[in-house]
Amino acid sequence: SCCDDNMYAFPILNAQCKKKQITPIFGINIDLKVDYLNTPLKICLFIKNDAGYYSLCKIINSDRSFKNVISNTNGLILIIPTISNEEFSYLLINDEDGFTHHVFELSKHFEDTYFGIEYYQKSNKEFINRYREFASKHNYLKVCFPKHRYINKSDALSLEILNAIKNDNRISSKDDINGPYYFLKEHAINTLYTKDEIQNTFNIAKSISFYFASKRGSLL
Repeated sequence: SCCDDNMYAFPILNAQCKKKQITPIFGINIDLKVDYLNTPLKICLFIKNDAGYYSLCKIINSDRSFKNVISNTNGLILIIPTISNEEFSYLLINDEDGFTHHVFELSKHFEDTYFGIEYYQKSNKEFINRYREFASKHNYLKVCFPKHRYINKSDALSLEILNAIKNDNRISSKDDINGPYYFLKEHAINTLYTKDEIQNTFNIAKSISFYFASKRGSLL
């Protein structure tokens, strides 16, 4: 799947998936602007069908305010990231009533809502357990949702070098660069994530009925 801040990578993903005979899933990250919060809430919106593509185009071509997003939810799947979602995580730990309110006010406008479970290191365990307990208590679905930025663990250095070139920065120490955003082996996935979280990744994929190549022109 592709989940970036815009749609620029959609044609590339579509072409590469076609070569590998894989069905792509398209989505974007949204920094959701809420008037009374200092930090945006991070959410991910994935296209479920043709209506979802049209809804996403309307969101991207306007402001990414709470009001605009909840007015264009038809055909979209909402996934709320966990570990990488600083504002939501802060609310969950320090103001669970406020957290419950924000999640409800957002999710009630979507037909499909999931908590995206992310597990990168041992220190994530406490946060993950809090999210899992909350989801169970309030009947929200969970999905295995780690970020992937490179294939192998050692590839983190290559990405860091490219970012340094882009931003005209220097890398202080190559030995310290060994990031967590690589593809896990099947055994690791089965160890870190629950059966329902893994199964829901397949359920989401099966629910997709959008084909980028055939619909792009007629819906823009």
